[in-house]
Parts: sequence; C-alpha cells; structure tokens
Amino acid sequence: MASASAKRLRGFSFVEVMAVVLVLAVLASVAVGLYGNSRRGAAARVCKANIATIISAESSRSLRTQAYATLADLVGGAEGLNSAPTCPLDGAAYQVVQNGTSTAISTGYAGAIQVKCPNAATHQTATGAASTSHWVQGLAAVMTDSLP
Repeated sequence: MASASAKRLRGFSFVEVMAVVLVLAVLASVAVGLYGNSRRGAAARVCKANIATIISAESSRSLRTQAYATLADLVGGAEGLNSAPTCPLDGAAYQVVQNGTSTAISTGYAGAIQVKCPNAATHQTATGAASTSHWVQGLAAVMTDSLP
C-alpha cells in the first residue's frame, strides 16, 4: 500500500501547473512593457545628445565661417561629424531649419536656426516631458565681425 500512495504524490496537478504558467505570463507581460518603455526613454536621451552634437557642430562652423550650414555640409568637415546623426527611433533625419519655419537652411545662412527631431512628440510621451521643446534646440543669428 505504501508504494501506491508514493506514486500518487509524485508530479504536479494540472491546476498547479496552470498557476505557474499564469504567474510566468504576468511577469513576462510586465517585463516586455518595461523593456519597451526603457528603450523609448533611451532613444529620447540619445536624441538629445545627437541634437547637442549638431548644435555644437553648427556653432563651431559659424565661428569659423560666420554662417550656418546644412547638415549635409557639416558631415566630413572640420566640425567633426563623420555622418549625419539620425533619430534612433526610426532613423529619421533631424531638421535644421531657419527662423523656426520648416524651410531647411541654405549654406551660408546667418540668421537664427533650430535643430528639431521629427519624433519629438513620441519622445515626449516616452519620457513624460511637459513639452516637445527638449528635442528642439536653437542658435541665434550669427554675429559678424564689424571691426574696421
């Protein structure tokens, strides 16, 4: 009789296995959600760094030439951009525009410019930021030398 009861106690019941599967499914769904949020948050931080890099290159260029350039003109130049940075979310190109409009700057533009991420609204949602202004940076009009 002892061997018969020992056989019945081995293994797990169907209900116990289903409980374990349910717990694992809940944990997996939480982990996937956290992974997606952390990925979007990391992309937002990389995007800010990319914009800062472009602003730095434009600032350096303006000191040297007293004018801003297109993003394509900065690549390979003395400003140190090996390639045009893109938004890490979808690889979209940053917009370098004049006077806040959607017109891309022309080479040799001396007015105020802005560098914008095309995915600013997505970054705002991912990070919980109050506005999209974190992914738009500007530079004032270039000061030209007026010394005699």
